[in-house]
Formats: sequence, C-alpha cells, structure tokens
Amino acid sequence: MTGLSALEFFTAVASAIAGLGTLAAVWVAVAALKTARRAVLLDQLVYAFSDVVAALQLISRKAVQLDDERGGESRSREMLGDAFHAFATARERAGLILPALGGSTAYPDWLMNAATNLAANLLQADEFAQDFTDPSFRPDSMDRPSWVIAQEEWEQLKASISYREVVFLISDLGEPASHRPKHNEKLERWWGENVINSDWTNARSVYGPRASYFVQSARLLDDFTREYVHVGFQDLIKRR
Repeated sequence: MTGLSALEFFTAVASAIAGLGTLAAVWVAVAALKTARRAVLLDQLVYAFSDVVAALQLISRKAVQLDDERGGESRSREMLGDAFHAFATARERAGLILPALGGSTAYPDWLMNAATNLAANLLQADEFAQDFTDPSFRPDSMDRPSWVIAQEEWEQLKASISYREVVFLISDLGEPASHRPKHNEKLERWWGENVINSDWTNARSVYGPRASYFVQSARLLDDFTREYVHVGFQDLIKRR
C-alpha cells in the first residue's frame, strides 16, 4: 500500500478543515436559534407578567367600586369574575414559559399562589366578608409577634381584616424565602406595620381596622401587587 502523495495529503487536510468549518457553522446557527428562541420566550414572559399585574390591579379597583354598593358582597363573583379569569389565564401562560427559561420557579410560584389567594378573597366576598368581619375569625397559629410592643397595637392588628388575611396566607403558603421588597421585612411585619401606623380611629383609613372588607382587602392586594408581584417579576426578568 503506497502512501499519500503531497497533493492527496493536502486535499484530505483541506476537506477535513472544510468539514470542521461546516460543523462550526452549524454550532453557531444552533446557538443563534437558541438565543433567538430565548429572546422570544422572555418577551412572552414580560407580556404574561404585565397581564398578571394589570388583572390584579383591575380586581382591586373593581372591589373598591363594589364597596360603594349596598350589598356589594353578593355581586362579587359577577363583578370580579372576568378580571379574575384574565389573571388566571395570564398566570397559566407565565407558568408554561418559566420552566423553558430554566432556573428555579419557587419564588414566582409563591408570588402567583399568594396573589391568587388574595384575589380570591375579593372574588368570594359573598362567602368571606362575613367571616372576616368577626375578629375571632383567625388562624389558630396567630400569636402576638415579638415586634409588636404595645397591647393597643396588638388589639388593632387582631381587629384588622387585612392583617388576618396575611396571617392566613402565611399559614397556608409560608413566608417567601427571598426577594422581599426593598425594606426586606417579612410579609407579616410589612403589612402589620402599615396597619399599626394607620389612623385606626378613622373609618376612611384604607389600612385601618375600621375600614370595610372591600377597602382593606383591595388595599392589601393592590400594595402586594405593587411591592411584591411587580418588583418580583422585574427581578426575575433581569435574572433570566
């Protein structure tokens, strides 16, 4: 068997290089497709998150409008049903996109579950409003927090519908593990201090325990949407 001639050798080398070049081009094309697909998914996620926030804010606004109606609780499902459905649809879209982008979904799942609970409290006001107006309606685990110093403050929290909603929420879902608002307080303290610092003697104070079920619950959902959901979504987009 004779060896390759110089011409044959260089031809073989050139063919191999050409083959490597083709393979490299394929790799580049695949990487570009993955990058483009990821960009499309991120855009879709931004739109889904935006729709989640918009739907939650709409639920809050419509709930306040119900407060102006006599017997508004009986119309809660009728008035809030479409907005809640829009939220649930946007949540489902986001839930389908997030795993495809990689990374943990624990915190966005917690955000979505918490927002769902708070929105459902308004949607089902025909069931929950009467329960929550009774100060004894609270979780068995609701104990006086260590950061509440004055007995008067504790009595104010116990009377607050929205604070008890938060305690119920935490008993169901737990505190978020990370990505808290900029003040970095736990959810219970974040909301509890809003209640304590309110003008609790004024029935028109949206944080105070004398405000109506719709006003307290809508303010809680609106603030949670702004300080937890919106901020959390922005952070998640940046991280991906």
